[in-house]
Amino acid sequence: MSRAIPKRPWCKHLHRSAALKANPFAHSRLVAESPGTDPASRLRGVLSTIIDALRENHGAAQYQRLLTLTFLQGPLTREAAAARHNLSYSTYRRRLPQALALVREELWARELHGINSS
Repeated sequence: MSRAIPKRPWCKHLHRSAALKANPFAHSRLVAESPGTDPASRLRGVLSTIIDALRENHGAAQYQRLLTLTFLQGPLTREAAAARHNLSYSTYRRRLPQALALVREELWARELHGINSS
């Protein structure tokens, strides 16, 4: 698998199974080793697990809340997610790429070194 994976391979389509099935990570070793039969459900589960695990990292807990509000708790506008997170929209927009980068890094670490690499 190439490192040329899009920066946001999942975020816009987390609740859309057909789009997740087309995602490059849906057929990765990481997802294939996850429980379940549907690639979209397995990928959604992997991403949810990674986002939830950020809570345990003191410095990344703010990113976990931001990603949960934005992508896991149903479709919200970015403005609404910022407001629910008590952030200005500009701060939200600045932190979102950092949060997505943490997820991407963990996806790659788990893909390359196994599910329990964290």
